[in-house]
Amino acid sequence: MADIFDKPSKSADLKSQIHYARYGRALNFKKINFILQFVLSILVFETILFKYINSITYYIAIFASYFIKQPHLDSEKFLNFHIFYTYSVSQIPKTNFCIILIIISIIFILFLYKQKFIIKLFSMWLILFFMLILLSSIYFLLFGKYFPYAIKDFSILYIKLQIGIFVMIPIIIGLPLALFSFNYKIIMLNIVTMIIALIYSILFGSIRYALFLFILSKYSVLWMSSMFFLFGPLMDFTYIVAIFSLYVSLVSKAYNKSLSIWRWVA
Repeated sequence: MADIFDKPSKSADLKSQIHYARYGRALNFKKINFILQFVLSILVFETILFKYINSITYYIAIFASYFIKQPHLDSEKFLNFHIFYTYSVSQIPKTNFCIILIIISIIFILFLYKQKFIIKLFSMWLILFFMLILLSSIYFLLFGKYFPYAIKDFSILYIKLQIGIFVMIPIIIGLPLALFSFNYKIIMLNIVTMIIALIYSILFGSIRYALFLFILSKYSVLWMSSMFFLFGPLMDFTYIVAIFSLYVSLVSKAYNKSLSIWRWVA
């Protein structure tokens, strides 16, 4: 067999061609590059995060304060950090509001269970959403005055979880990125990808935090459970996977450009 770099003519018999490593690409993986890149990326990015995490939480809290009435900016010690958060007065839902939500939730749950035209996974997600609303409405209808959590508790929990997400991103993304360490261009792309993931996480976390506090302060704490379980930390894995998928797509296209075509010769 001979390596033919120029593309064959359209009239060439496709069966006589063999695309090298058609099922995948044999990449030059070096363990030492993988270990060095993974360890160094964690050390560098975690050091930066640990140094500025207090300032990050401060500006997140300040940003969220613009969207709630009578905000209270506060701080507390968490591990080795001095974190900031904001909160407002909690609103307990009224009886009529709970009854209306119970009726609406039951109707939508029955409708979504029987319908056939909505994608199953999305339908299940909506059913879970209305189930949480239903259970929360029933709880506040019967035991609303005993609800043990305020917006302040939710705010503190959110900031602590967000710190955990910030700290875990260099590890979660850094490990698979370190597998791609074949040349300096790829390593630079890895660094850019890590920076984009961290910046996106901070921006997304800030906007979500402000939106959560706005809903809880303006309407009621009834929405607390649905927001936390459906739009909370689990949502972060969506954009982490999306960023890594885009990265793999770019790397694959770069390597496909150098794809060699092999042909049988007499």
